[in-house]
Amino acid sequence: MQNKLISIRLPEKMLNDAKNITSTGLFSNLNDFIRASIRKSIDDYQTKKALLELKKGFGTMEGKIKRLTHKEREKLVKEFFKEKKAGRDIFKEYNL
Repeated sequence: MQNKLISIRLPEKMLNDAKNITSTGLFSNLNDFIRASIRKSIDDYQTKKALLELKKGFGTMEGKIKRLTHKEREKLVKEFFKEKKAGRDIFKEYNL
């Protein structure tokens, strides 16, 4: 991937703070610090965006999930035991 050159203007205090962080030895130079900061900001943004999309999805299934009635549950239990008695283990077949 080819790097592109950009120019930015920073307030003096922000630049001095960034240089102080760089001088601690955590980053080899100011460019590395700025790249790492931008990467972290992009990751944070993408995480927040994904969480918002996930949050939008909650509640969309309302009215679409059909709850089983007591009779339907009883019927399924009877079918299960009938299959179990015949030697078929449904839980193992479906890795449950």
